Amino acid sequence: LSDLVKAQPDVLERLRGKRVILPANAPGCPGCEKFDRAYTTIVTDTGRVANLNRLFSAEQSVPEVDSVRALVDTVKPGLTLDCHEGFGDKFYLFTTLTIDPRWIELAQSITGAVASRGQPLARLQELSREMGPDTVATLTEIGDGILAHKPSTELEDSLGGYCGRYGPSFTLESGMFNSLERRADFQVWGVLAALETWE
Repeated sequence: LSDLVKAQPDVLERLRGKRVILPANAPGCPGCEKFDRAYTTIVTDTGRVANLNRLFSAEQSVPEVDSVRALVDTVKPGLTLDCHEGFGDKFYLFTTLTIDPRWIELAQSITGAVASRGQPLARLQELSREMGPDTVATLTEIGDGILAHKPSTELEDSLGGYCGRYGPSFTLESGMFNSLERRADFQVWGVLAALETWE
């Protein structure tokens, strides 16, 4: 969709400011096969194509993001764990680039809990094929399965990036090409480890 609106300005003008619903199309991915689910994408007024998790500190406001952002600003969470399904079949996480030892310890506790149960951790090099060069250029690998995004990037517009202003914040990514049960296991293991370390 991003390529389409760049190549065809008339399409961009018709979609600007609108939602586009994209059906899933990931054969071999339980729960994400053709048409198993759908994703909401916004074509912002400025012509950027963004999912809801790229609008937390962006220029365009939508009710779903506004309500979560208002909750975050009220609660001011000390620790944020945002659970997602990611590329491939391995586990990894995103966080804000930092040298804060608390953040690094928490990140390592999350990835360590998953790895200790035999689940491989993704490396940036292997994810680069699906993320694309623009996204990869904004990331720094600070350990196996730990990807830190630089400030002023699209990843900073995510819920995890937005919550980073209040305390350690992580977006946990379970590789989609695992069973749904296994993907949930990765998240539970990571979350429990983070909470134990945080306590």
